[in-house]
Amino acid sequence: MNSDLTRNYLNGSIPSSLSDLPLTNLSLLGNRLSGPIPPEIGDIATLLNLVLEDNLLGGSLPSNLGNLGRLDRFLLSGNNFTGRIPESFGNLKNLTDFRIDGNSLSGKMPDFIGNWTKLSRLDMQGTSMEGPIPSTISELKNLTELRISDLNGTSSAFPNLEGMKDMEELVLRNCLITGSIPANIGEMASLKTLDLSFNRLTGQIPGTLEDLANLNFLAPWCLRKDLPCPRNPDHHSLFINCGGEATTSVDGDDYEEDLSNSGPSTFFSSANKWAYSSTGVYLGNEGAPYTARTSLAVNGSEFYKTARIAPQSLKYYGLCLRQGNYKVQLHFAEIMFSDNQTFDSLGRRLFDVSIQGQVVLEDFNIVEEAGGVGKGITQEFNVDVNGSTLEIHLFWRGKGTAAIPNRGVYGPLISAITVTPNFKVDTGNGLSAGAIAGIVIGSCV
Repeated sequence: MNSDLTRNYLNGSIPSSLSDLPLTNLSLLGNRLSGPIPPEIGDIATLLNLVLEDNLLGGSLPSNLGNLGRLDRFLLSGNNFTGRIPESFGNLKNLTDFRIDGNSLSGKMPDFIGNWTKLSRLDMQGTSMEGPIPSTISELKNLTELRISDLNGTSSAFPNLEGMKDMEELVLRNCLITGSIPANIGEMASLKTLDLSFNRLTGQIPGTLEDLANLNFLAPWCLRKDLPCPRNPDHHSLFINCGGEATTSVDGDDYEEDLSNSGPSTFFSSANKWAYSSTGVYLGNEGAPYTARTSLAVNGSEFYKTARIAPQSLKYYGLCLRQGNYKVQLHFAEIMFSDNQTFDSLGRRLFDVSIQGQVVLEDFNIVEEAGGVGKGITQEFNVDVNGSTLEIHLFWRGKGTAAIPNRGVYGPLISAITVTPNFKVDTGNGLSAGAIAGIVIGSCV
């Protein structure tokens, strides 16, 4: 018996009476359900699939769910669960798919994940759990997709992934990993995506990675540390219409176009004035776009009708800027969710923003800050540029929803960037022709 209520507008709590039904599939993805998971759900011995993604569920995970010995898919991402993963979950030895992205879990990653030897997909991004990645992960020889990110705790060596020959997606991002990349990563012949960013890796990149014929994306621009200016820095302002055409604001400033829809590993530079990089692959929808547009009315400037988006990391660089203090204005408007009473309105976009390496916005939610969708909002910061490059980094840490209104709508979004100097600009034009003529005449007299 199946109960599929995916992407509706259901609210309230999950009824414990569901345990009276001989369910094999229970899918409540993309609703407004809140409260804890009833422990009675663990009594549904027939259950094969339990999908509760992208709701408002919270509290601790019931240990009784460890009784679901037949469970195949167990999807909990995009909720507000807290506490530790119960030890009883080690009994779920038939799992092939376990996802818990974006929940505020605590404690160390459990050793018992090594019991899940049938697992083909494991998603544990942005959970706030502590490392290191347990050594028992080496038992998961059937993994094809592994995503772990943003671990707390102490650093550790690269986990042993030897024998995972069928791996296609490997993400170990910001996991406090030290040392070198093992050469056996190059033996994953089916590998399409490899993300080891924001770790503490050292040594050379293994030559075996060159043999990965299916690896889709490499960005050699990252080897240019700090993107130095090839000439004497001469810029002192920057106006970008992120994801949109060139436009003029109500203040008369001319915003440059930013129309490239390339991804998921892209670097674009505009005449040594500014650049952006975009990384990441949208979960469940590799073909999702990297720009957004709306035809609906938006409160604020024209540039709020378009935006650039990214599944993971989006960096903008102001290049060849003069040294000094600048006012940086970041403009946002949520244009991918609706404000009606359907599941389209239930999306939650959360991401971090850092400028010059310092976090200035954490778990930033455009809708909450602006008071609704389609409403423009500006966040303003004063920033020093001591070299010649300004870096603005928008970064998704696995939090919020990822499948509303459909899979692939999540990650950082920005509408426009304004950078202006907080110092008097010496244009270097010298004296006017009239002034020069006056000086010449005076000297002759």
